[in-house]
Order: sequence, then C-alpha cells, then structure tokens
Amino acid sequence: SGVALVTTADLTRTIAFILDNGSQDITVGSKGFLHLDVSGTIESWAVLSEQTGSIAVDIQKTTYDDYPNNFTSMVGSEYPRMISQSKNKDDNLTTWTKQVNANDVLDFRVLSCSGIRKCTVTLKLKL
Repeated sequence: SGVALVTTADLTRTIAFILDNGSQDITVGSKGFLHLDVSGTIESWAVLSEQTGSIAVDIQKTTYDDYPNNFTSMVGSEYPRMISQSKNKDDNLTTWTKQVNANDVLDFRVLSCSGIRKCTVTLKLKL
C-alpha cells in the first residue's frame, strides 16, 4: 500500500495599505504610493477600521517608468468602501482591471470619508 501526499504552495500575497489621520477623520485626496515587487491578479479587497463610519477609496496604478504620471483607476465602479460599517470586503471584482505587474505603482486616493480616523485597505493578489 502507499500514500500519496500532494502539497500546493499558497501562491497569494496580501497587499496592505494603512490610512491614518490621528484623531481626525481621514481627509479626501491621495494618501500615498505603493511600489509592487510581484505580478499577479487581484482577487479581492477588504477594508477594516476600529471606528464605524463611511469611506470610499479609489486605487489607481501606473508603471514605475511612467511615475508620477499616467495614473489610471483600477476599480471600475466597485470602490473599496464602507458605508456605516467597520469592515467590508468584495471578491466579485467584475469591473476591476485586476492585473498588476512587478514595478507598478499604486496610488490610494480617498474619495469620501465620515467617522473613520484609521483604516486598512487590503488587496488579495494571486501570483
């Protein structure tokens, strides 16, 4: 008799971006850039906060060579957001441009916010 074991490497990575405005609500606008070191397909997003409130975030990308110009939104009509919540997630990204490449630069832009002082936006990336 024999036993065959198959193992599969977890070929995912979580990209996390923290938005923090101290004791005040997060303000509208660009909150910073993230330079990617891997290529893959975005499978889902999640937003988590200690506070209950509302926030909407646009994520735009450009290539390293084109930075700081030519940013284009990736999210279609499905912005990472919370509406009177402290957590939210989406894994049906039907309107997203999901492919990212090593050396892409992401720009996290708050579109609106009420009642949220700090939150984390995460993207699950399948390599």
